[in-house]
Amino acid sequence: MEQTFRGLAVEEMKTVWAERATDTRPRISSGWTMLDEMLNHGGFSPGEVVVLGGRTHTRKTTVMLNWVAALLRGGVSVGMVGLDEPTPSYIAKLASILTGVPHATLEDNWDDVQERLDEEVWETLRLLWMSQGYRPDIDQLTAWWDGALAPADHPRI
Repeated sequence: MEQTFRGLAVEEMKTVWAERATDTRPRISSGWTMLDEMLNHGGFSPGEVVVLGGRTHTRKTTVMLNWVAALLRGGVSVGMVGLDEPTPSYIAKLASILTGVPHATLEDNWDDVQERLDEEVWETLRLLWMSQGYRPDIDQLTAWWDGALAPADHPRI
């Protein structure tokens, strides 16, 4: 899938801006009022791809996982590509956010917490599309996203 980079002429600029300005689809709340107020029309546009970046050790993963948890709790399907940690780490941290219990405590009491995880975590995570934990190239990422878009509950953000 080869694409050629090109710029937009003024007429195309007007068209794409008009499409955004007149888009009446409901926005998706980030779960944080202050962030929503800074975003266009009070939230994320449906189908928008959001990249969270920053310097090392600035709590990007913490922000991203709390953000994902807020969206999932709100019934929003989310596609997540995590590049810095193994997949089980993201799952454990999400479980911790959703239950309010440190993930080390959940793991230390694994046999005793299964019912709680069934009630508070696994049902919520059904709305999450998560990558396999490796750095995909653009073709792999595109194929993964296209596959995620097939079901009715595909990621909305």
